[in-house]
Amino acid sequence: GSKRVNSKVARVFGVSSLALMAMGVTPAAADFDDALRAYATEANGQVDQAKVAEALDLWHKYAVAGDILSRQLLGDVYSNQPVFQTDENGKATRLTLPQDTGIIAEDKIKALAWYTIAATHDFEDFSQQPDFRQINARVRAQTRIPALKATMTTTQVDRAHEEVITILGSQSEFDLYRLGLMYQSGNGLPKNNVEALKYYNLALSRARNANQYAAERKNFLLTIMTKEEVEEANELTRSWQPPLPEALQGPSPRSIELEEQNRILRERQLALAIEEIEREFTSANDHVIQNALAALGLYLDEIDGEMGPKTRKAVERFQFILVEEDENLTAEEKRNVMTGKLSPVQKVALIAQAAQVNHAQSQYIYGVMHAEGIGVPVDGDEAVRWLKRSASFGYPLAHYALGKYYRSGIYGDNPVAPSRADASFHLGQAAALGYDPAQKELNELYEFNFAND
Repeated sequence: GSKRVNSKVARVFGVSSLALMAMGVTPAAADFDDALRAYATEANGQVDQAKVAEALDLWHKYAVAGDILSRQLLGDVYSNQPVFQTDENGKATRLTLPQDTGIIAEDKIKALAWYTIAATHDFEDFSQQPDFRQINARVRAQTRIPALKATMTTTQVDRAHEEVITILGSQSEFDLYRLGLMYQSGNGLPKNNVEALKYYNLALSRARNANQYAAERKNFLLTIMTKEEVEEANELTRSWQPPLPEALQGPSPRSIELEEQNRILRERQLALAIEEIEREFTSANDHVIQNALAALGLYLDEIDGEMGPKTRKAVERFQFILVEEDENLTAEEKRNVMTGKLSPVQKVALIAQAAQVNHAQSQYIYGVMHAEGIGVPVDGDEAVRWLKRSASFGYPLAHYALGKYYRSGIYGDNPVAPSRADASFHLGQAAALGYDPAQKELNELYEFNFAND
């Protein structure tokens, strides 16, 4: 059998291999399972997004290094397929769907690329004695490819082929040989002998005379190709430039990492802040999402606070409205946005649109968002403007919020200075409209020291 070994695999799995193998665990499977455990981690019943990001990063590293389990799973997570964790007794537990983690977006192009690499994985080339999981991973990838392609445009499939070349083209002579084999056989990439010969040439140039398989296949192609085709392949070899590693195609890995951490933090802060607002409404038997959807004419049934089928359908209609005019999305991608479950950012958009059509409850929330910087920049003028519009409909919570903000002031863009007179007026209005906490605030008002009256 073949003794070709990918040097990257050896470097990644390192000297711990012997210890793991002594326990009956392959290094690749151990690393893969470490990432799977990170993905499965939950905090207080919520998905730990930092752990999900860590798992995704680990799977990428192992996939590039040649681990078929990670290659196949990346195909699954980018096509939003269920992820399972199997315990020591063989019991499989279904984990959070990738898209529901909040940080893994569906990407059919990446999914097809990783499925393709997994489906064409040659265990002999990696000097592996595959176990059942590894064989099953290759079969799974091979099975998923036709189903995934059926949902993709020709352009998307072509872009997935380019992604395969980007992933393997910047790696070792072994990976260049694999690209040549894909092109020669038409398995994974469109059959093209000129491209195949180019990659065999490149593989041999990396380690001349060391890759006997590339040499053998090159010699065979030379017997069946025309002189013009050979010259074209040779010219392509001379002009070839390796694809830039992903880290060099845009921002640095560290800046990407920091931006991702900041994005996750903003998402968490936004979710918590909106939950606080919703809790405030729940205590008053108001139902934020249904009311906002009803204000936009998307929900016409009973306001019961239950996210049942009719409410989810209304949410889906709103989600489609958000992307309907986006020319960068295909019709299929627009349909995929319609999950029936609002993300924190989508909640902000819903409240903003409902506020525009004079929905007092949404105007109140939108005003609080501007005062607190929830999903939008802090802006005192905007906060007061939306809260006063809500208060004009006799909405007690808007008066109450105005009273509190005039008591403490709003600092940020267009700041609002504290004002005892304005605070007293709005707290008094809220109390008169039956909002009991306002009376307590009003009683305490004159114990508060103001910078301005």
